[in-house]
Amino acid sequence: MNESNAPINPLNIAYRLNLVRNFEDKIAMNGIEAQPGIPEMIWALQWFSEPKNFPGGLDRFAAEFIEQNQERLGPPALRECLAAGGIDAILEERLKEVVPNSWIKYRCRWKFLSDLAFAEVPTPGELHKDLVDDAKEVLSAYLRRACHQPGVEFFPCSPLNIQRFYDEEAFGSSERPLGGFIPWYWPNIWNDLISWMDRRAELISSEIAKTRVSEDVRKWVRLSRETRLPVWLNGSSRFGKTETLKSISKARPGAFRLVDTPDDSSVLSLCRAIAKALGIDCANQTEQELRINIEDVLEFSGIMLLFDEAHFIFGSTSGGNIRPKRLDMVRRLIIDKGYPVCFVSTPQSYGQARRKFEKATSFTFEQLDGRLLSQNPINLPEEISHEEVVAVAAIHMPTLSADYHDFVARHAQAVKGSIYSYVRSVAKLAEVYSQDAGRSQISLADIESAVSDVLPALPPSAPAVPVAPAPTRKKATAETIFHSNDRRSEEIPPESRIQRLPVLSDQKETPERSSLASAAA
Repeated sequence: MNESNAPINPLNIAYRLNLVRNFEDKIAMNGIEAQPGIPEMIWALQWFSEPKNFPGGLDRFAAEFIEQNQERLGPPALRECLAAGGIDAILEERLKEVVPNSWIKYRCRWKFLSDLAFAEVPTPGELHKDLVDDAKEVLSAYLRRACHQPGVEFFPCSPLNIQRFYDEEAFGSSERPLGGFIPWYWPNIWNDLISWMDRRAELISSEIAKTRVSEDVRKWVRLSRETRLPVWLNGSSRFGKTETLKSISKARPGAFRLVDTPDDSSVLSLCRAIAKALGIDCANQTEQELRINIEDVLEFSGIMLLFDEAHFIFGSTSGGNIRPKRLDMVRRLIIDKGYPVCFVSTPQSYGQARRKFEKATSFTFEQLDGRLLSQNPINLPEEISHEEVVAVAAIHMPTLSADYHDFVARHAQAVKGSIYSYVRSVAKLAEVYSQDAGRSQISLADIESAVSDVLPALPPSAPAVPVAPAPTRKKATAETIFHSNDRRSEEIPPESRIQRLPVLSDQKETPERSSLASAAA
């Protein structure tokens, strides 16, 4: 991997935020005070920088983000030029005031005069193209440095820094200054990034049907984060609790990370699972080193961990009076420090693991239950209505009519197992069958074939369904992105690409988020 595009080290982010908390990085302090959402955005960029989450890392993220937000580049005077279709004398004078001459000097096709004027006045389109090209060169490096390098600004830099940004004497005639300071032509980039993430979160959340289970999971995750108290949720594996957890962590990776709890008794393996969720390099790290690194990241990130299959935290035990090392580690490292955390399991697995654990270790669970937000594990709804299953089918088959959704929902409810998984499998398989037959729309035959192949307990008589689906447009999903002409857009899985979102209008005030001070309190 190119070293310049390596994943951002979360420990370096924690170091910079520690300087902020100690009033040693006043530049970052001023930026976070102006936009409290910056810390969460920084941790989201760290998540995007990992190829396992986003193939291509931060470089491709920056490139595609630029493509989606080109209209945001440039000062207001340039936007007026673009809207007017040309530069008049008044706008030309305004552009001279806002375009740094050191930048004009760097762009070789523009001649630099000692009187600080344009020798050859560019058209608005030429100027805008130069801004886009420049952003593609420097934005990724700037975002990387802003995450962990003290002194890098979050909002418009001073004239001195603008000059240094492109000054050959400061950086050497052959060295290109990459991302040392915020690009002068994108002063509100952090507001734009945060707004884009908010819209992305809404789009991803809309891909999970609103059922009682999903809404309860979201509710208790939110309450745990707000109260900074742990919560334990027990729910059936059939109704989408894990899908909801995945949606929450994917929508806001700067605030939530999903931990796949390993099914053994090793404290080291659990530390590694937590470290991987936080982006910490586990190579050649001892258990004690991992615990220290995890604690540093949790302290300065405000990230809430979501443990799926949390009953594995108890571990497999045998013999009496065994010290509950895994549970002690989680309690001392997360719960006792006041970090919000959510544990999710099934009632059967939780009950069996707890009884076995109590018998083997003589552990008193009041020590854990007394720290939970609800004092006892919360039981999620054990039933899902037909209307809720129809809503799930509508999410996975948005181009089909309600009769098709009802048809699939009735069959899904007739079998045991995960309803979410069955509906998703039917939708994907029906689409494959439709493509194999050369049809542009999924037909009733495709649905019936998929249902008979996926659902083992097909009822004897199927409900009547119209043969032709309603000619509706395909619903936008979080996998819909800006498609460039680059061939790699065909090679990278859609779920790994940046989501195509509406173009931003002029920046509006974003909702206030928790400041770093409150996150680290």
